[in-house]
Amino acid sequence: MDTPPKKNSNDNSEKEKGFYYQALVAIKYGLENDFEKLIIEHKGDVTFDNKIQIEVKHHIDKKSLADASPEFWNTLYNWVKNNGKSYEQLILHTRLAFS
Repeated sequence: MDTPPKKNSNDNSEKEKGFYYQALVAIKYGLENDFEKLIIEHKGDVTFDNKIQIEVKHHIDKKSLADASPEFWNTLYNWVKNNGKSYEQLILHTRLAFS
């Protein structure tokens, strides 16, 4: 059985993949919606015209995102606490299965 190679301590390729995925999500929703202003990584991951707020979750090592997940509840808490009331849509976009 082959073991995966060890990662270097300064390897941030997985984090970079997350940023690329975030950009792809911004492009996808941008092409599907008519908007004037796109903001990435300011009030959240992706924001359109201060009306649509998208949080992007991308993980290679996880298979699912459960409703008991601290990451899910942290995202929800941040939406409500910081700016959830001012948006028409709050979208959690993930490549993970939701269990």
